[in-house]
Amino acid sequence: MKNKLVKILIGVIILLGGSYGGATMLGGGTGSTNSVVVLDGISATTTSSSINIDGADRVTLDFTVAGVTGTGNATSTFAVTVSNDDTNYVTFNKLVDNVVNTNAQDITRVASVAMDSNSTKLYSLDLQHNNFMFMKVTDTITGTTTSSVTVKALIED
Repeated sequence: MKNKLVKILIGVIILLGGSYGGATMLGGGTGSTNSVVVLDGISATTTSSSINIDGADRVTLDFTVAGVTGTGNATSTFAVTVSNDDTNYVTFNKLVDNVVNTNAQDITRVASVAMDSNSTKLYSLDLQHNNFMFMKVTDTITGTTTSSVTVKALIED
C-alpha cells in the first residue's frame, strides 16, 4: 500500500510540473505548451543557455533575422546541440525543414539553417525517433552585420 501511494504521489508531482530524481519537468503536465525565447536580439555569434526539453513531445524553433542591409552581407547559421546530461552536447542533425514534400517524399531533415536576408524560418526537432533532456541553439554570424537575430522555441509536452 505504501509503495502504491508513493508512485501516485510521484505521478502527481510530475503532472503538476515538479521534479523527481533531478529532472525538472516542463510544467503543467500532458498537453501544456511553453514558449521560450532562446536568443534575443543578438548581432554576434552566440550560443544559448541550455533549455530543458525533458518530456517534450514537440519542439518547434522560429529563427528570425532582421535588420540585414543587403542580401549576402551577413549570414546567420543556426545549429542545435542536444544532451542528456547538460554537459556533453552533440550536434542534432534532424531538424525538420518546413518545405513542401510530395506524398512519395520523406520529410526533409537538416543539420543547420543558413539565412542571409531578413526572414523567418520554422524548423522542428524530430522527437518521434529521439529523446533528449536539454538543447542549445548556436547562431554563427559571418560577414558585416547590423542584424538582430531572435530564436524562439515552442515546446509541447
